[in-house]
Amino acid sequence: MNTILVRLIGGLGNQMFQYAAGKRMALLNGAALVLDTSAFRSYKLHRFSLQHFELEAPEARDWEMRRIRGEGGVRSLLARLGDWHGPVIQTPLSSLQKVVESGFEYDEKVLGMRGSLYLDGYWQSPRYFEPIAEEIRKDFRVKTEPGPGNKEMAERILSTNAVSLHVRRGDYTANAKTQSIHGGCSTAYYEAAVRRVCELEGDVCFFVFSDEIEWARQHLNLPGKPVFVDLNSALNNYDDLRLMSLCRHHIIANSSFSWWGAWLGRPDGITIAPSRWMNDSAKGPSAEGILPPPWIKISPEGVA
Repeated sequence: MNTILVRLIGGLGNQMFQYAAGKRMALLNGAALVLDTSAFRSYKLHRFSLQHFELEAPEARDWEMRRIRGEGGVRSLLARLGDWHGPVIQTPLSSLQKVVESGFEYDEKVLGMRGSLYLDGYWQSPRYFEPIAEEIRKDFRVKTEPGPGNKEMAERILSTNAVSLHVRRGDYTANAKTQSIHGGCSTAYYEAAVRRVCELEGDVCFFVFSDEIEWARQHLNLPGKPVFVDLNSALNNYDDLRLMSLCRHHIIANSSFSWWGAWLGRPDGITIAPSRWMNDSAKGPSAEGILPPPWIKISPEGVA
């Protein structure tokens, strides 16, 4: 049987794009989907988080990844070292063809590749998985039970005309190199987006999510009685994602995390997104490539 092995790296939103592209490729190839999570052994910025979703895809064994990387070792030695648990990849490891993302824009040629493949990239375009959107939505249902605070917040969201508003700061602002590549969304962007939502929907309630929630409290001037969601941390960011997806409308940052919060939400809602996704388009996808056409675009500086 063919295998689609997909390398996972980055934050939760990145992992979700990588999984979704891998799932589509597996279906096109009649192949088993296997996850390569080995990068998280040394990657300190984020952790593997897809185990909190309803998707079913095994993780490749460490010895399988060492064999693929050409690091040697035989099964008898691995068994003595306690690392032999039987294969997950049901195809000769030597037959895996490595497919490295050539750029950050959608590449239709990738979907035409057949056989056993090792996907290495970010695959940040919904066009890779649009035909199986409903399957992806099912796979990304959070199965980990929410705590009392998150249950209560979910009830508040569902009881009102809720708008999720996501502010991404963290390494986008703390690291000069990252800032030069990713940029960010100004307070003027959020003010323009809030005005647009209020014009279109009237009475709404804003639920604010951020990796720097105190900054958002101090710098965002929101109408009504906004709710600043401060229940969760990076360790259970899937809870924030679940809450965001329950909102009817969305104002997102140039962040794959809030992208998924909006995409997993109601299809009849409004989503407002920054019209420039990266400062340096050579380092990441363009807004045209990553944003679905119905989403309303406003520049990060606040110009519609």
